[in-house]
Amino acid sequence: MLTIPQELADLNKIELSHYADFSNAAALHKAVSWSYFFPYLYFLGMSEPRQALLFEQIEGSILLYRLQERDEKLRLGLLLPPFPFARLPLRRALERMRDFNHNRVGRISRIQESDALPLAREGLEIRFHSDEYIYDCAAVLAMRGGSYEALRRKISHYANTASVVVRDFRKEDAQDCMKLRKKWYKGLLNAGVKVGPYYRYSQECLANAEVFSSDVLSGQVIEVEGTVRAFTFGGTINQRFGSIFITISDHDLPGLAYLQRYHLMKKHPHVAYFNDFSDSGRAGLAQMKRTFRPVRMHGLYSAREQ
Repeated sequence: MLTIPQELADLNKIELSHYADFSNAAALHKAVSWSYFFPYLYFLGMSEPRQALLFEQIEGSILLYRLQERDEKLRLGLLLPPFPFARLPLRRALERMRDFNHNRVGRISRIQESDALPLAREGLEIRFHSDEYIYDCAAVLAMRGGSYEALRRKISHYANTASVVVRDFRKEDAQDCMKLRKKWYKGLLNAGVKVGPYYRYSQECLANAEVFSSDVLSGQVIEVEGTVRAFTFGGTINQRFGSIFITISDHDLPGLAYLQRYHLMKKHPHVAYFNDFSDSGRAGLAQMKRTFRPVRMHGLYSAREQ
């Protein structure tokens, strides 16, 4: 793991005890982006050997930094803008990044749509990164009308099949899910698809999912003829938005991807919207996500000082 330099010793690593602070800050910020899901931040911080997530709180706002080792040098950036957003914490973060990086410009990796204009007004250069898929949970569960015909067909393919069982994830499922994860990863590599940190933090999630209560992190598996062929994790970002966090399934049964998302939303009917992140530029993944008829494509941006 990365050694934290002395000048950053006052910053905190993300611990389970910080859940309430992060959750409250995300609620005040009216977070929409998938990146605010606390288990994602927690497992991401555990999974990357050449980076560390560190934070401080300034006047009620969380400043979440990402320390990365590149070309044998350490660089400090913000993973997210201050949340809830405020000018003074932003100025504090920019100053800290300049000092640590020896006057190199400060960068913010992931910016939800609502923060782009305030950051531009503070003089930062904003760049579009990707779109996140936002689903209307009630509309998906109802699947009414012609626009949901394809989704109804995909779900019904497995709905009345006795050999298909959707159930809660149990700790003893972790080993089978790890094997499936390796098969899934190998299939993507053979297809020329880069997975990135998803592969590593999904391992941390499987190994440590039980540290979260089910109301924070919900896990499900899909068994086909008694064998685990898919697993899913997700939960709430705040009272209105949920995260479809991890969805890994056997590529030999591609229709399971639809079932995974449907059943995760079915378990959280009180959540108005679910964020299914981006399609990573993969046409097949984009087509599958469009079947859920997203009510919004939520823009993600990055920023740097000019």
